[in-house]
Amino acid sequence: MKLHYLIGDALYPVKKPAVISHICNDVKTWGSGFVIAVSRKYKEPEKRYREWGESLPGDLPLGEIQTIQVEEDVWVCNMIAQHDIGMINGVPPLRLEALKWCLESVNDAAIIRGATVHAPRIGAVRSGGSWKDIEEVIKSTLTVDTYIYTLENEKSKWNNKYESVPLKD
Repeated sequence: MKLHYLIGDALYPVKKPAVISHICNDVKTWGSGFVIAVSRKYKEPEKRYREWGESLPGDLPLGEIQTIQVEEDVWVCNMIAQHDIGMINGVPPLRLEALKWCLESVNDAAIIRGATVHAPRIGAVRSGGSWKDIEEVIKSTLTVDTYIYTLENEKSKWNNKYESVPLKD
């Protein structure tokens, strides 16, 4: 697995087929962060997340995913790796163990589809996680090439070298 850092938007993957992965919370709330951009571009991921939530009496299960085909060669993966929507007793909502379980399933989904994984800085902004810890989970879990996108106006927040966007196949 090679981990690529790019300036850009994960909703516009530089290599296809692509599985675009992002973190969702377990309390059935959709409406902040990357999910806003997902909903602007694709309606089905939000619809399926809400349907999933309506089908269960309690919280969505941490560590589970939904993979939704949004284009012929693009899937969006809703990963339930965040408990609630804010800090609880000083604990951020990101759950690294749940993220690992999600990424194991994402890896399987990507392999089945012959795809690479594309994501924003999952868990490091709204979910309160440490990018160092998240990156370690990514490196120890994913076996397919993975592209992490940082928006142009946020690149100074992170200490990474960014690659030039590779040419499309």
